Amino acid sequence: QSTSVDVPADCDELSCGAEIMLPTIYEDAGSFEFKVTAHLSDGGDIKASDKITVKDKEYPQESLTVDPKYVSPPKEVTERIASERKLSSAALKTFSEKRMWARVFTRPLPGAFSGVFGEQRLFNGVPKNKHSGLDFRGATGEEIKSVADGKVVLTGDFYYNGKFVFVDHGQGVKT
Repeated sequence: QSTSVDVPADCDELSCGAEIMLPTIYEDAGSFEFKVTAHLSDGGDIKASDKITVKDKEYPQESLTVDPKYVSPPKEVTERIASERKLSSAALKTFSEKRMWARVFTRPLPGAFSGVFGEQRLFNGVPKNKHSGLDFRGATGEEIKSVADGKVVLTGDFYYNGKFVFVDHGQGVKT
């Protein structure tokens, strides 16, 4: 997949530097080439390419005992789940060119992690989707802060997600 992103660079007489994040998912193990073209203010371009290796990883499993309706949803919620998946997919595909994040992200809560990226969740022993985020444990009513500046692209109270907020932080970074 090819993506073009305009990234601001910090330059002086000797060098230029910029920060980018390269997205990946758990199935992306392998070697990939990436190319960068820097468009200079004098009209010239600097091109570079390199390979990056994404290593295969064994992700942990988490066994959860849940209401059986989350393992085998009743027919009356099938349409709801399909609609919510479409909304989530569209929100996660949004792409803002403007970078609104900094190198250091703010923790949304002081609590412990309650779910980690890539974790295979088993609901009552049945494998479900791998976890594609990082969850923080917090108390009911506790204030949650955004990890960085951004634009809210979706909020909801979904069948599987519960209450949530998706924030687009720019250049492919979402929380």
